[in-house]
Amino acid sequence: MNSKLRKYTIEQLASTGFVLLDHKVAFKLRPDIWATPTNCMCDMTIGKEDVTALQRLGAMLFTAIGPHDVVVRGAARSMREIEKRIELCAGLAVMDAVTVETFSVKQKNQQPGVTVKPDNIAELKELAAMELPMHDCALRKKILRSRQELGARGLTISI
Repeated sequence: MNSKLRKYTIEQLASTGFVLLDHKVAFKLRPDIWATPTNCMCDMTIGKEDVTALQRLGAMLFTAIGPHDVVVRGAARSMREIEKRIELCAGLAVMDAVTVETFSVKQKNQQPGVTVKPDNIAELKELAAMELPMHDCALRKKILRSRQELGARGLTISI
């Protein structure tokens, strides 16, 4: 982890209990560290060593999904009411936040924030069979992601 990213991470975790690892958000929150958003973007590459460093600081990794499927990576000491905390501190509306083991590269047609384990296919089927709410909410997004994941695995559900 480079010195600017390390400073940003440690100070954000100490002051708010979470850190958002997105260059646009980081530059908006801390323009005193980086000269430009592009400079910030170059420093935001998170590798395996950086994930280990975050975990040593007592942080859990998460991905937060905002409006229009905007995905922001982050780390927090506590996931309690993280959506509200992010909105209050960073001004970013978050619909869903999911803990992850590591940050991975998004594959083609893969929705972020869905961590599928072989033993939770029954849960996915149950969620996918639920009636889809008409309004845009976190439940609607979860239902759509579960349907997409089941479709990608070649499984069908009866609605």
